[in-house]
Amino acid sequence: MTNMVNPSLGHAVIDVLERHDCEVVIPTNVQCCGTPHLAYGGYGDSRPFLPGHNIKLLLDAQPDFIVADCATCGGTLKEYDKLIPEAETFTKKVYDISEFLVNRLDIKLGSKLVEAVATYHDSCHLSRGQGVTAQPREILKSIPGLVFREMPEADRCCGGAGSFCITHYDVSSLILDRKIRNIKSVAPDIVATGCPACKMQIEHGIARHGLAIRVFHPLELLAQTYKDG
Repeated sequence: MTNMVNPSLGHAVIDVLERHDCEVVIPTNVQCCGTPHLAYGGYGDSRPFLPGHNIKLLLDAQPDFIVADCATCGGTLKEYDKLIPEAETFTKKVYDISEFLVNRLDIKLGSKLVEAVATYHDSCHLSRGQGVTAQPREILKSIPGLVFREMPEADRCCGGAGSFCITHYDVSSLILDRKIRNIKSVAPDIVATGCPACKMQIEHGIARHGLAIRVFHPLELLAQTYKDG
């Protein structure tokens, strides 16, 4: 999703990691994490190919850590050992990017101010799936010039839920409208979220309501602090 829909996030993540003295290796031919197959009951189809293929390809790069900028992908990678028991060594290396920066590194900030009011939406796959909630907020609160405001029901689903927003659009829209009301209540300039699917869904809701609010991954905002050099 990052590669096809929001490549600027991928560039931001690489920039941030390199500024934290990390060597970033991106193996070619890594396949989908397998979430769509698993969500539609394709356990047998996903097990022999996707996890096995990705595990081999990523471990062949001999990484110390495996970092994902997509909440859904990260959550699935962390559960590969449920599909392939011998994958435990692999799953122990997997981190969400916000989790990795806060838990394993000391956040390095640039000098440029990001003068805006931001709130944060907890994606289901990051908060409920991985238990990563404090780390993205810590990153946002550390960004110079950024004012953070917690919205009500920040961890309530935005209604995206993969293809649910397409197959059940009317119900999805009602869920999304509640999320937009909660966002509006704190009057932000920016909504931050760690899930590209949530980003698309919230952007759709913002457009429907005619709001001048932008949606970013927390790492994109952190990367903006380096723009002065």
